[in-house]
Amino acid sequence: VKNNSGNTEGKGASLVRVGDDSVAKYPGLNIKGGTFTQDNFVVIKIYRGDLFLNGGTLNSANSYAIEDWHRATIKDGTVNGTVAAWTYSGGLNSDLTISGGTVNGDVTSVNYGNAEDKVAKVSITGGTVNGTLGTYTYSDGLNPTDDAAKATIKVTGGTFEKNPAKYVVEGSAVNENTDGTFGVEKAYLATVGETSYYTMDEAFKAQTASGEPIVMLRDYTTGSTFNSGTVKRTVDLNGHTWTCTGTDANSAAFEINNPNAMLTVKNGKIVSSQLVGLIPSASGGTITYDNSSLTFENVEMSTTATSGIETNGNNTNDSITLKNSTLNVPNGFGIYFPSSGTLTIDNSTINAKTMGVQVCAGSLEITGDSAINVTGNAVPKTENDGAIQDGAAISVVDRAGYKGLGKVEVKNGSFTAKNNAALKAYKYENKTEETFDNSSDTITVTGGAFSNDVKDYVAKGSTTANITTSGETTYYVGKETVEAAAAKAPSGSTVTVTQGDAELKNVPSGVTVKNTNTGNVTVNGGTKVTKDNENGYTVPRSYYYYPSTPGITAELNGSNKSATDYPGGDYGLVFRSTAAFSTFQGVQVDGKTLAKSNYTAEEGSTVVYLKAAYLKTLAAGKHTITILSTAGNTSMDFTVGG
Repeated sequence: VKNNSGNTEGKGASLVRVGDDSVAKYPGLNIKGGTFTQDNFVVIKIYRGDLFLNGGTLNSANSYAIEDWHRATIKDGTVNGTVAAWTYSGGLNSDLTISGGTVNGDVTSVNYGNAEDKVAKVSITGGTVNGTLGTYTYSDGLNPTDDAAKATIKVTGGTFEKNPAKYVVEGSAVNENTDGTFGVEKAYLATVGETSYYTMDEAFKAQTASGEPIVMLRDYTTGSTFNSGTVKRTVDLNGHTWTCTGTDANSAAFEINNPNAMLTVKNGKIVSSQLVGLIPSASGGTITYDNSSLTFENVEMSTTATSGIETNGNNTNDSITLKNSTLNVPNGFGIYFPSSGTLTIDNSTINAKTMGVQVCAGSLEITGDSAINVTGNAVPKTENDGAIQDGAAISVVDRAGYKGLGKVEVKNGSFTAKNNAALKAYKYENKTEETFDNSSDTITVTGGAFSNDVKDYVAKGSTTANITTSGETTYYVGKETVEAAAAKAPSGSTVTVTQGDAELKNVPSGVTVKNTNTGNVTVNGGTKVTKDNENGYTVPRSYYYYPSTPGITAELNGSNKSATDYPGGDYGLVFRSTAAFSTFQGVQVDGKTLAKSNYTAEEGSTVVYLKAAYLKTLAAGKHTITILSTAGNTSMDFTVGG
């Protein structure tokens, strides 16, 4: 089939035209063989229909072999000439797919007149292209563009005369062949069970059928939300990064879209331009996703949106869990939880700007080595609905019209709000904050470090202390938390125990310890600090004079009558050197260096316990111990059996 019309000015007639504005339904043309030639103009123009090239040859020496304004698929055959996808403001989003065959010419994707909301798209999954790939806008000629909202070329497979690396997507790899061409091989995206899949749609369907986790094989970028569906679903990122480029502010990278759903994402990194996670409701709250859970485990999450994770107040018994994870929301707030159910922060970190975590209903539990840090100011609230960005690290709001608060338990962690309270609780109604009623112990704090005083919420019997360093005070709750913080306090700090007992060990020199309550407070194994001592006790500074020999003393461990009969074989005989523990290098007995299993060494200044089990191996008579130190070695004798 041949048409010789056309001239150098570009005027002529297409050899075949598929569809036009007068056709209500899209016609289709399927070519399986033959030769179609129009050297001076377009061979086949697809205007409002579909082309399937399954064989044959298309020839255009000076123009387009295929000009696609709607849909075209090249599966086989030979195309001699340029192949292009075009779109314009009054047209359609054009799609051109090359999965086989040979194109001897350029492949272009063109947006005519910079048409908004119209995209020309080329997808190359196979076949051979002997020409140049390019994306353009058209205005008085072709103008190169990298604007993916107007024209795209996506390569996941095929053989190319010129390196297609600029357009390769979906993790496909480019390899240079021995003949100088470039081969592109599509990489698998994920596995479900023993089967590998190229696309997320395939993996999702396989998981729905089998229930096995989706395990990622490479980094993945998508503009779409990953929905839970109806089954218990797990996405194992397997150390890879999931990037969500969606633009819907009311949607998320991972989202529940059914009641009784369970979605877990673990072991990797999430980068999102939307929310990271969401349990919404639908149709104005008439459709709720109750009894659903969203869990992030061992995941580093970040979003440029104004919110990280949210639930909807219409839902009942939903749960959000962060475990061994990090959530970064530099432009807004971390987690908003207004539905009944449970929010759990377990050994996880939240870094946010306007609010860390807010519960208006349900329960909150914070455990492990968690941290919530808020760096910005509160945002004035102009409406009654939605999150209140109050600048707090932990925000608890008794709110009219919500399902009611359960228990808020803060058991451990570090909580800092630069310009507001680390823990803030209040009643909120008609855009007004009122006093929070905690008479029923809705909020209980049993551990943690806070940038403001949380005494109104501390559980009865818990130890509390304030540590002031360089004018800044941090408030600690929990005996272990207080004791650990005191041991790390810089010289010049003041540790004030305000409630409960505290056995403070290894408190550095120059630190002052005060006690403002009736609890039993001791410092470094002996000194007792009472409420009556208003000035407290300052740990004396230690001085070592080098190279003089450190002193050494010895004693039985505790009240034991015999060093060698101590139960368990540990801590038989105690030797104390005045050398700093940081200078300790080892122990010798009778000039022989001991294995570490024969003794225990610890601070204070240097304390060495010769184990009873070792002492039993020594012959009766006098022996010499030497404690080795860069400050100088020190020795003394001891006698076994005498």
